[in-house]
Amino acid sequence: MSRVAFSIGVVLCSWTFVCAQPKDIDSLEKILAQTPAGNEQVDILNSLSRKYLPYKPNVARQYAEQAIEAAQKQRYLQGEIAALNCFSEYEYRQGNYARSVEVSMETLKMAEQIHDSVGMAMANRVLGLTYAFGFKQYDLALKYQLNAVSFYEKKKDKAKTAAFYGNLSWIYAGLKQNLPEAHRFAKRGIEIADSLGDKQLMSYNYNSQGLIFFQEGALDSTLVNLTKSNELAEEASDRAVIAYNKIIIGKVYLQQHKYTEAIMVFEAALKESSSLHLLEVLKDSYDGLGQSYEGLNNFELAYRNHFNYLHLRDSLVNWETTQRALITRLEFEGQSKIAELESANEQERNEQIVYEVLFGLILIFLIMVVLLAARNNSQRKETNRLLQEKNQEIADQNLKLKEANDVKDKFFSILSHDLRSPLTSLKGLLSLLASNEINDEEFRSYAPKINQRLMGVSETLENLLHWSQSQIRGMGYNPTIIPLKAVIDKCLSLFL
Repeated sequence: MSRVAFSIGVVLCSWTFVCAQPKDIDSLEKILAQTPAGNEQVDILNSLSRKYLPYKPNVARQYAEQAIEAAQKQRYLQGEIAALNCFSEYEYRQGNYARSVEVSMETLKMAEQIHDSVGMAMANRVLGLTYAFGFKQYDLALKYQLNAVSFYEKKKDKAKTAAFYGNLSWIYAGLKQNLPEAHRFAKRGIEIADSLGDKQLMSYNYNSQGLIFFQEGALDSTLVNLTKSNELAEEASDRAVIAYNKIIIGKVYLQQHKYTEAIMVFEAALKESSSLHLLEVLKDSYDGLGQSYEGLNNFELAYRNHFNYLHLRDSLVNWETTQRALITRLEFEGQSKIAELESANEQERNEQIVYEVLFGLILIFLIMVVLLAARNNSQRKETNRLLQEKNQEIADQNLKLKEANDVKDKFFSILSHDLRSPLTSLKGLLSLLASNEINDEEFRSYAPKINQRLMGVSETLENLLHWSQSQIRGMGYNPTIIPLKAVIDKCLSLFL
C-alpha cells in the first residue's frame, strides 16, 4: 500500500457521518440548555459530540463523557453505547488506537447483549477504521466494515450506506486489490450521495474514486475526480477532505515532474493539516515538499523538509509501535480473561450438572413419597369404606336384633297372658275342690269351660311349637284343604 493511502485514510474515513455547520451546533446547544435530564438530553449530547469531532475534538470528548455519565444515571443503555462509540472515535482520531479498539470492543459486547443493531454497526465501523489506518490489518478492517455496511443496506439507510461504500473503496484501493469492486463501491456511493443532494458524501466518494485511479496509474482521471471532490468539499466546508485531495494531487504532479505545481499544493496541504492537527497529512506534506525541491535542485529546502518529514515519521512510527504493543497486551489480557471465563463457565457447568443430578434425585424421592402417600391414602380410603360397610352391617344387625327382641318381648307378653288366664282358673277351681268349698256337682258344672280353656292352651302351645320350628328351619309352604268353619268356631270359642 502506498504512503498516501496510509496518511489520507487515517482521518478521512472518520469523517463519514459528521459535517456540522456552526449553526447546527449553536441550535443544539440552545436546545440542550432547555432540556431536563433524561434520554433526550443524552441524545443531544451525543449529537453534539459527533458534530464537534471534525472541528474541536476535545469538546467532542467532553460531550461524549457527559453523555456516558448521564446515560448511566438514566440506565439508558442505547444512549451509553452511542456515547461510547463517539468516545472510541475520538481516541482513534487522536491516534490512541489501542484505547479505541478497547472501547469499541466493550461497546460491541454491550450492543450485542441488548440487540442494539445501530450500536453494533457503529462499533464495527470504528473498529474497521482503526484496524485499517491505525494497525494496517486490512483483513480485520474489511470484515468489520462489511459487517457495518450490511446492516445499513438492510435498513436502506442511503446516507450511511454511501459513506461505508467510500470506506470500502478506500480499503480496496489502499491494498491495490479488487480494484473493480472498489470502483463499483465508489460509483454507487456517488450515485446515492447525488440522489440525496449530500455534497460532502459526494466529495468523499469522488476522493475515493480519485485514489483508485491513482493506484491504477490513470493520472488524468485522478486529477478530474479530485478536482470535483475539492469543489464539493469547498461547498460543504470540509477542509480535511481538501487537505487529503491536495496530497494526492501533489503526488500526481511529482510523477508528472511538475515540481512547481506540486510545491503549491503541498504547501496548501501543509497549512490545512497544521490547523486541523492531521499529523499523517502533515508528514506527507513535508515528504512531498522535500521531493519537489529536490526535483528543482533546491537541496537546502529539500533537506529541511525531508528532515521534518523524518522527524515526524519517526515519532508516528514510535507511537504506532506503542499502540501495537498496547493492543497486543489487550489481546493477551482478553485471551486470559476469556480463558478465565471459560474455566469459570466450565466450573459453573459442572456445578450445574451436580445441581441437576441432586435436583433429579430429590425430585424422584418426592415423586416416590407422593406415590406412597397416594397409595396409603387409597388403602386408607378402602379400609374406611370396608369399616363403614361393617359398621353399617353391624348397625343393621343391631336393628334386626332389636326388632327381634321387641317381637320376643311382645310375643312372651301375649303368650304369658294367654297361658296364665286358663291355668289360673284351673288352679282356683282345684283349690276350691281340695278345700271342699265346692261339691262334685258344682265341679262338674265348671269342667266343660275349664276343658275348653285348656284346649285353647293346648292350641296355643301347638302354635308356639310351629312358630319355633319356623324360626329354626324356616317356614315351608304346604297348602292343604282345611275345614274353615271348624277353625272359625275354635277361634270364636277361644275369644268367648
